[in-house]
Amino acid sequence: MNLEHLTERLHRIRDTNHWKPFHSPKNLAMAPVSKWPSWWKSSNG
Repeated sequence: MNLEHLTERLHRIRDTNHWKPFHSPKNLAMAPVSKWPSWWKSSNG
């Protein structure tokens, strides 16, 4: 996974959860941690 792909996925999480008004680099970086189980499952079939 390259940086561009990771950034796209983070933006998708942000937009799906309507977090854009609350977006900060710290909060965006923490998003995958809170979504990891569902993110991992959808990525790996």
